[in-house]
Amino acid sequence: AVIPTSLKILTAAVRRAEELEKDTSSSSHESKVVAYFCRLYVVSKGSKLSAGDPDAGKFLLSQMDILEKSKPALGPDTNKEKGFEVCKKFALRAFALADEEDRSGVADKATAKIFYSAGTFFDILEQFGELDADLQEKKVYSKWKATDILNAFKEGRQPTPGGFGEQTSEVQSDPPIPSIPPQNPSFLNINATLSAPEPQSPVIQQPKHQFIHTAPPSNGSKAPASNILPGVVNTAPPLSNLDPRVKDAVELCYFAISSMKHNELGLARDRLKEALKRLG
Repeated sequence: AVIPTSLKILTAAVRRAEELEKDTSSSSHESKVVAYFCRLYVVSKGSKLSAGDPDAGKFLLSQMDILEKSKPALGPDTNKEKGFEVCKKFALRAFALADEEDRSGVADKATAKIFYSAGTFFDILEQFGELDADLQEKKVYSKWKATDILNAFKEGRQPTPGGFGEQTSEVQSDPPIPSIPPQNPSFLNINATLSAPEPQSPVIQQPKHQFIHTAPPSNGSKAPASNILPGVVNTAPPLSNLDPRVKDAVELCYFAISSMKHNELGLARDRLKEALKRLG
């Protein structure tokens, strides 16, 4: 679907819905429930952005038509209480899968795609009410970590596992590629992996601020970077040759900028204060 300019900010939610609706795996019902709430989120947010834009109005009507047609097959899972539980579980499993790959030292561009997708799934939870601190931080972290991984590949280096300032175990110098079809641009085959028993709950169990770690959110799939976070362009020079204290401060500032874009002013202040401490 062609998304009108005034609704471009909702592109990620629309694309995730389109991908999940194509799922034919054993967990396809869950995927379609999440897709339903992705589109409902688009309609809810889009109605506030589409004033005076006839193209946006038509687009939102098309989304409502899809919602009406898909609702009967989804049954009670379309009510807010059940929908929240399904979408929350899905978002946490996506986050856990990406985080496990990252901390195992095997992150690639597909891992960044999962992180960014997880961030979108956390976004759609906002239609059910304000996110608690843990979910909000995972949302910001997911988008931010997606960029950190992609920036690493752009700079010709292996992504650093884990969060900012964390001590990580030794990473293999030539890590294996995760079993995610690199040619598949969607989240569909990843969903089959998410259904496995092990990553049912988040991998991270450290204090929540351990998540605050590395770089700005941007893109995250095998597709060109600009397709993932429209409007976000990384023009910063490589950080690899900087003094470690300066590098840490720059990365903290990146996170502060990301936090401000998500209206997380408290997190932004904390990261800026930390950046100043790093500089002495």
